[in-house]
Amino acid sequence: MYNRTKVDREIRRFKRSLAVNKAQTYAFYNAGKSVVELLSNPDNDICPQLGTTIGLGDVLGAGAEGTVYEVVSSDKKLIPEFVAKGAAADYELAMDEAQGPVDDAADQVDAQHDIPKNVLKAFNKNHKETKKRVIPTFAIRCITKTPTRYRRVVEPHDNIVYPAGSYICENHAFSEYLIGLLMGQLAKSGKSMNFIRMDAMVTCADPVDDPEVHAPMTYTFMERISGSVKSLASDEGLTEEELRSIVIQTLHAIVVYQREYKVMHNDLHPGNVMYVKVTEETMWNDKRLMDYDYIQYDIRDLSDGSVDTFYLPRPAYIVKIGDFGFSCKYSSPVVAAKRVFNDGISTPSYVGPWMPNFYNAAYDPLYTLSAFLSYNSEDNFIINLIFYLLGYPKKNGDYTYADYQGIEKEFFADSANRPFVNKLTERNIADALNDAYFMEEYFLRPEGSILLIGTA
Repeated sequence: MYNRTKVDREIRRFKRSLAVNKAQTYAFYNAGKSVVELLSNPDNDICPQLGTTIGLGDVLGAGAEGTVYEVVSSDKKLIPEFVAKGAAADYELAMDEAQGPVDDAADQVDAQHDIPKNVLKAFNKNHKETKKRVIPTFAIRCITKTPTRYRRVVEPHDNIVYPAGSYICENHAFSEYLIGLLMGQLAKSGKSMNFIRMDAMVTCADPVDDPEVHAPMTYTFMERISGSVKSLASDEGLTEEELRSIVIQTLHAIVVYQREYKVMHNDLHPGNVMYVKVTEETMWNDKRLMDYDYIQYDIRDLSDGSVDTFYLPRPAYIVKIGDFGFSCKYSSPVVAAKRVFNDGISTPSYVGPWMPNFYNAAYDPLYTLSAFLSYNSEDNFIINLIFYLLGYPKKNGDYTYADYQGIEKEFFADSANRPFVNKLTERNIADALNDAYFMEEYFLRPEGSILLIGTA
């Protein structure tokens, strides 16, 4: 028999530990310190709880970036607020015949690889008993010490300079978590309901096949969601109204993160647009969504300072944006995955760049809209927005899918609906959402109760 009071105390302790980790991460970030020194150190309060008082339950999903687990208490009961994403982190195994002092080795590794000394020492506590030394190569500091230059991936191929103090991460898990943490804060602050809450990231030293070696494993704890829009459309199907609601929610979220942090998600397709199903328990700012007939979004018109408001019928699904593995934040301090800045990502099947290594407001909404168009090729709302973002004029009547097919090969890659980086314009989706040409039917205030869930 499990002592329920004891289990409840364990869960409360775990939640406090997550909150402390999050607060410490913010403190490091705001002080301009490398968050890697905190997030890659296995000497933390959370790892000892995993596998003892807190467990990883059923697998909810798995992919190249890691495995997502349920989080359970010591009596195997689900803790519904969280899921955990586990991913193996890169390391090297070095043989040290001399078995010299680990402090000396830490100084050498720090100088050679820019890996924090405290992290190396934490992974090598048993160094005196073994000749094997773990080099945690995943823990290279993100933060730059000098201005960093990258060649623009499209003409004019000039150098783009990002200042010292930027977080340009070799291991994209750190940039992904840091951007996700900032986006989750937009939800916590009441700015937008459409972001996944991030709770903590830790690295644990897990035994591998060799019991003398403890390899790094990262765990990211976050809000539990229902799934991806791609799986929803495949498994249950989407009505025209449901798809339109998901598209508009996603576009507003893009405006929010662009205006708050100059973020480019760079991979916002239906497989990465998540959702939660609205139930009696779905809350926003201490209010139940089921008690309202409509949701409201506000968006400021930067040309005159006015605020436009649009309304949607209470949706069956609330969009949740996450998965920032390819994302870049261009406001100061810059936060980015180094793999994007290097060449914009290329693969043998598609010679890139897939994505810009510079800020462009049109890329995310273009990619999202072209990907969603595959679910309803007759949706002129989506098609009109695509043509607007590509620089075409508004016209009397609608652009059609036949019009889109006529320009698709010029502007989009065949394999993934990604817009060609060299074809991007300077237009942005915020201006379109402020324009009655596109949004007139949503500007009319409906009869019924209304809940504001997003402001930009």
